[in-house]
Amino acid sequence: MITVKDREQKIGGERTMDGMIEYVQYVLDTALSPDHSADDIGPGAVLVGWETESEPMVVAVIGATMDTQGRRDSVEEDEAIEIATDYLDEIGWFSDGPTDPGHVARV
Repeated sequence: MITVKDREQKIGGERTMDGMIEYVQYVLDTALSPDHSADDIGPGAVLVGWETESEPMVVAVIGATMDTQGRRDSVEEDEAIEIATDYLDEIGWFSDGPTDPGHVARV
């Protein structure tokens, strides 16, 4: 697993963390709600990605709660991986059962 700590590092040899955002297909919060859009992705979110034959599958996990200034709380990487993997497994995205993600990036 590759962990990206800043926007300058490369992911998969080609894509930067900013590039992963364009592949986000699901945005979930830590309360497991899928009712979010890419506009909700901000600081503290975690992008969890898998390589496929055609294009990456990326799930963004955002905090369900906000601080007193209205910013979403940060998400732990391990929690984001678990949420994203469980969600994709639940909707039947994995053909042979869940696999570990290839990329994890903090926004």
